[in-house]
Amino acid sequence: EVRPMLVGLFISVGCLLLVEMAVQSGSPTLATIAATLPTGIPLSVYIVHSAGDSDALTVFLEGAVKGTVATLAWTLTALLLHKKYQVGFPVLVGMAYVVWFLVFSVLNGHLWGRKNATN
Repeated sequence: EVRPMLVGLFISVGCLLLVEMAVQSGSPTLATIAATLPTGIPLSVYIVHSAGDSDALTVFLEGAVKGTVATLAWTLTALLLHKKYQVGFPVLVGMAYVVWFLVFSVLNGHLWGRKNATN
């Protein structure tokens, strides 16, 4: 269905515009609020829920929790790299994504040969 995709695109672009406007107005707090609004997950829940498969929605939501934990690890890594090491943007983002991937993989049992029953 095209409508959820268009709504999601509109909301995502709107959030990015809010971040830009907040930064331009000198409000990092407002930029943080706009950047961390839960937009992708609720829209994705709507799409998965629309398919009518309760088991798929359960698996999706469990995965979303794991992804959210990995995203927290990404943010903490970026903060640490910025405050303690003053690394450049490409290194900051790249290393944060490495940490995200590792945390997500561990939470899903994809490292060290462990298999997750839901995958």
